[in-house]
Amino acid sequence: MPKTLTSQVFATGTKIIVTDLSQDTTFGAGTTGFVSYVKGRDQDYDNVVYYRIVTTKRGKGGKERIELNDISTPIFEVENKNILELMPDEKRRYYVHIQPLPMPDDVLQFSDLDFLAFGFAYSRWIRKLNTRAKHVQAWPGDPHDIMNTFVRMDDYFAEDAEATKDQYGAEEIRETLMNRLRVLESTLVKCSLSYMKKVADIEVLGASLLPHIKGASQSEKSLYKETIDAYKKKSHALNSLVEAHSPQVKSTKAVLSTFAKDVSWS
Repeated sequence: MPKTLTSQVFATGTKIIVTDLSQDTTFGAGTTGFVSYVKGRDQDYDNVVYYRIVTTKRGKGGKERIELNDISTPIFEVENKNILELMPDEKRRYYVHIQPLPMPDDVLQFSDLDFLAFGFAYSRWIRKLNTRAKHVQAWPGDPHDIMNTFVRMDDYFAEDAEATKDQYGAEEIRETLMNRLRVLESTLVKCSLSYMKKVADIEVLGASLLPHIKGASQSEKSLYKETIDAYKKKSHALNSLVEAHSPQVKSTKAVLSTFAKDVSWS
């Protein structure tokens, strides 16, 4: 048995696939896409999170697409069937089970479709972060900036998929976009950390539901406790990083060194 359960809350840009556990007919098993950002938690079910994703295929035989959609999914998958008493009906609309798919480390190795979907998902997240910034406006005002192109990639793709892949899948476009994303994400680092802290809190809430599962064995109870402790530690580390970026803190190097190792996406 693993030491802790792994959260199904994935980082922006993670490629995902809907698994065979899902019963939703809109995003059936085999649906693929990319995580854009976490919208929030389910108010009725602590172990459920809402995602905004970019869908690239619906079902196992679906056609290529780039569409912005919303789904909900469990935060922690548990083998104990009694957890179903604490979860939504499996037939609830847009409620699915997902898992991450492996991707190349270098975006130059992405397929054209995957690169466009990745760029679209990431750009939408960056723009979302920018709306939360109080003292800086990082989003470019130039309508011809590559960020303003990629944030509308779904429209371009719907109009002419092949021409869009040919034009915006080019190597120089990939390099330009990645450089812009790095700069903007760095500029919005405090907003990014605040987002990650809120997401970590959602994970803590999801983990806190686990001890309420009926009929858990002693080993399962130990697993649930370790999971809660691990995600509380992650939340605490992120909170320290957020505070380190406040104007009152003159140097963040020591805090970053102390806590960065505890902060990672599952």
